[in-house]
Amino acid sequence: MSLGFFEHIAISLPIEKTSLLFFGTFRGEETTEELSKISALDSVASMRLDRLGLEGVTSLVGDVLAIRPAPMIFCKFLARCSEGNPFFVGEYVRAAVESRMLWRDDEGAWQVGEEADEGAAMSNYEALPLPSSIRLLVQQRLGRLSRNARKIARVAAIVGRECPLALLRPATGLGEEQIADALGELARREMMDIETSRVVRFAHDRLREGARGQIRPSRRPGLHRRVAKAYEAVTDTEITGAEVASHWEQGGEPETALPYYLAAARKERDHYAWSEAETCYRAYLRLAPDSSPNTVQARWELGDQVLCTRGALRQAIAELDEALVGARRAGAPELEARIIGSLGKTYRITGPMDRARAYLEQARQACEQALTVFREIGDPRGEGIAMKLLATLHLEQGQMERARELADGALAIHRKTGFRPEEGAVLGDLALLALMAGGDTGAAAALGCEGEAIYAPLGNKVVLGEMLCIRGHIELAADRSGSALLARARELAEAAGAGPDSALGKAIQKLQRATAAFEAGEHCGLFRGHKIEDIPEGLRRWLVDAGHLAPDRAGLPKA
Repeated sequence: MSLGFFEHIAISLPIEKTSLLFFGTFRGEETTEELSKISALDSVASMRLDRLGLEGVTSLVGDVLAIRPAPMIFCKFLARCSEGNPFFVGEYVRAAVESRMLWRDDEGAWQVGEEADEGAAMSNYEALPLPSSIRLLVQQRLGRLSRNARKIARVAAIVGRECPLALLRPATGLGEEQIADALGELARREMMDIETSRVVRFAHDRLREGARGQIRPSRRPGLHRRVAKAYEAVTDTEITGAEVASHWEQGGEPETALPYYLAAARKERDHYAWSEAETCYRAYLRLAPDSSPNTVQARWELGDQVLCTRGALRQAIAELDEALVGARRAGAPELEARIIGSLGKTYRITGPMDRARAYLEQARQACEQALTVFREIGDPRGEGIAMKLLATLHLEQGQMERARELADGALAIHRKTGFRPEEGAVLGDLALLALMAGGDTGAAAALGCEGEAIYAPLGNKVVLGEMLCIRGHIELAADRSGSALLARARELAEAAGAGPDSALGKAIQKLQRATAAFEAGEHCGLFRGHKIEDIPEGLRRWLVDAGHLAPDRAGLPKA
């Protein structure tokens, strides 16, 4: 039946006197003026079908294959890659049959291979090529676009699934009216949606892949460079340095990408987005010169401030070892001091203790040198960090007065410069010093609470958890249960993905042992629940001299 016949029936038949129902379907992207005219008639009711969700895709696959229940991992893959388009679901099922991921058994029933590991199964499905029927359909839809609409589609495909509207003019060279007309055409053909006043989005990822596939490989670097320049020219859109860096890199200008990758890495680090920070640091290090001071600094930041903090200690040591070689080759003593200190800190967490002690002694000497350098060059933040590390090292060696002096100095510097994360860390050290030096649990608790108050809004779950463990030991030393603080620290460790081998995981285990001893009726006191060999030798000597540790339990070498 023709559209003319449908229009004639809709106009000439009296609705109230007929029992006939005429039903027709058409794709939204193929709407014509004639279809729009018919749809507007009073006797015509239009109904738009939404995309299928996971439940709908699962039901469709179950019906097509006569499998109950339908294979869930396969259905999740279909729901994601088809985005609920029933035609795409059917074509991907057909492709799975052709690739023998779906097959009939001896009784003629359909079977699908489902691995126990969902990730492994999903990666197998990801290897399915885009069905030729879908590729042809996408190419046909793109081929019907006007020149300006195709230009916008290609630029947007280079940007990603979503593209800020503000980028289109500098990236395409089109005027505002031309862009508005082209976007209207793309919306009518259901290829792109203007989701907000600032973002345009492909209606389906396969449309983006098709638009990108029509760009000749020789033209892609130039388009990436235009997009990168458009990002730099636009100030009213939310972008990340990683996006700009990626476009410069794919545009064949890796040196231009470097500062953007590094800025993005530090931004993500400062927001405690460890995974994103690691990705950006590694992208930077992949392109940066091996022996430059900036490269060494970035590798140290990755090892000390990202990998070590998130508990990836073996990876942290590997990066720090490589950074140390680079610092010595570049002749950067202040960097060498920081790296050696970081290695000592990390080995102290992971063991073996003899190697940790060697690094800690090197760190003490190097930090003394670095402290002088930072003061000479007028770097107060570096001076505060070096003083804090020196305070920790003197604490490890039982030199309490010097440790307190350095910690107080570091705290004053960080408060003056507004470096809140390091201020919180120093307060944790001072809490331990107040507890050990004089047994003043009240002062220690106040310092611990102040440190917690600093870290709570910063979002660093790992360091906040460690601060809670310090407070837990303070509570036990005051003959109060630390179980509530232990529970909160566990919750933070789980939320941060910090395993038992991480710094936070080990701190929780120590607090758990001490809490168990307290609940069993044993007087807790300082360091109860810790393994003697976990406590540095210098600190053990001080604990014996101060009466906190029995000489026969100290395990010290005989004079």
